Amino acid sequence: MATENMTPAQFGAYLDAKQRGPLDESSNATPAQFGAYLDAKQGAAYIRVSTRHYARLVARGLIPKKRLSPGCVRYRKSDLDALMAK
Repeated sequence: MATENMTPAQFGAYLDAKQRGPLDESSNATPAQFGAYLDAKQGAAYIRVSTRHYARLVARGLIPKKRLSPGCVRYRKSDLDALMAK
């Protein structure tokens, strides 16, 4: 797979998939496909920072979060794009 032609999101998903191994049968998402919302690990890969630095940005309020349930927090890709445009 040629990683030079991937977008940041695709590259992050590619790295995640390599670490996790093949997708399980119940998942309908592909490694190179993200929706409008990302989890913390995907968001960090998307903006090319470490997960620790990403957590700091969230704590400072620079990245708004959407709490879907007590244990499920997601981040809008459009908010990350706006942060990178600053």
